Amino acid sequence: MQERAADFFCGLFFSFFFHYNSVMFFLLIFFSLSVSFIITFPLWYFALHSQSIYTISVNAALLLLLAFLIVRYIFKNGFKNFFFLLAKFILTAAGLFFTFHFIISGHRISALFAFLSAGFVFFLVTKFFQARNTELSTDRKSDIRQGK
Repeated sequence: MQERAADFFCGLFFSFFFHYNSVMFFLLIFFSLSVSFIITFPLWYFALHSQSIYTISVNAALLLLLAFLIVRYIFKNGFKNFFFLLAKFILTAAGLFFTFHFIISGHRISALFAFLSAGFVFFLVTKFFQARNTELSTDRKSDIRQGK
């Protein structure tokens, strides 16, 4: 008798657990589909019926995201590291731009020179900033030891 009761309760527990998981699975799928529809449908409708306003709003949102990421990076790492990162980005972009510009215009030797010189300048700037940062960090450590 006790075995039957145990089997009954175990079976009831496992059937409830199985049904609970399947219900949760379908609820999760329904929730995911509804949230994706709520987000995607207005964007699709907006892009289809007023392209200029959609383009302006998407570009504004991307610029706000970029500004947020820049400000967060500055607060985390400081202005000096931000300007170092900006200098590296500008050097890389300029080197790639001139390399592709010279390749497209047919000046392959100039493209090679632009690529190598951009890499060399990038290397020099990186070494300069690394040396400067280590010098500043050792000065700060000595100031901290002296109690300044």
